[in-house]
Amino acid sequence: MAWIGWQEGMEGLPVLAAIGELRAKFTYGKSLTLTQKFTPELTEALKTFQRNKAGLRTDGVMDYETQKALGVLEALKPWLFTVAGTGAGWDAGYPADLARAVLGLFRWQGVNYPAAAFPMGTSVDAGIAELLRLMKLRLERYPAAMFVLAGYSQGAIVTSMVWKRYIKGTDLEDRIIGAVTYGNPCREVGVANGNRSAGWPIPTGRGIGDDRIIDTPVWWYDYAHGANTPWGRDIYTDTPDDKTGEMMTAVYRVVQELKNAFIGADSLLEQVGQIIRNPPVEIFAAFRAIIYGGQFVAQSPPTLPHINYDIEPAVAYLRSL
Repeated sequence: MAWIGWQEGMEGLPVLAAIGELRAKFTYGKSLTLTQKFTPELTEALKTFQRNKAGLRTDGVMDYETQKALGVLEALKPWLFTVAGTGAGWDAGYPADLARAVLGLFRWQGVNYPAAAFPMGTSVDAGIAELLRLMKLRLERYPAAMFVLAGYSQGAIVTSMVWKRYIKGTDLEDRIIGAVTYGNPCREVGVANGNRSAGWPIPTGRGIGDDRIIDTPVWWYDYAHGANTPWGRDIYTDTPDDKTGEMMTAVYRVVQELKNAFIGADSLLEQVGQIIRNPPVEIFAAFRAIIYGGQFVAQSPPTLPHINYDIEPAVAYLRSL
């Protein structure tokens, strides 16, 4: 039997998208239940829509022309959420440039949050809350929506924590079809799917943060400049996974929140205690941390490996989704 369109007995996201459009736009669609199953009730609602819209079939079968007229095709276009780095507006930086390059394939939603340098933890929390709020709004209006997350630097912390804390292991997990980060402080040690796909060396270190992604999904593309790459070490995403890295993470935690200087694992106070208990090893680690930080800032311009990423590999990735 030749395919003519979606009809009773079938099941899929286009069905859910059609129900979402009918519920949002027409009084006779308000009572439809959100489901991926094509029900008799949906057939009747589509018949009404088709009769009221000239030039469509009127048997309740959802063919291409009916989907187009109802807005199903647009409703199925994935959303690209972008979260900028420190000090940047929602429409600036690598994530925004990436979104502009793929506008024909995605609907772009920037996340407006403080992007403050200090205390960064409060700023990140605001970004997390805003991204979750926006995703909830999109799902309420477009129940079949699929999402891609993109973040740079502090913005990558936001997207990483939204994935790790609120999406992974939930029903929403299947709605995330891709993710892109640049200079991600939450990068899992030794993993950078973006680098692998682009043919770049994969940094052996980890993100500088103390709360990082675990079991990175294959579709999560971190782009990371490491010590083993032509661009040099971006210490925010290629921190050594050793005693030196602990020192660097301790400084990062203070930037997140001042009280972290005194409490918790990898606090500055804990690092001082380790230096007292084991001076040769810990002093050498502290010295290396200072050297790495100094080299990073002393470049021209400062922090060069963190601000010279190429978006083209990620553009190709998003176009392939």
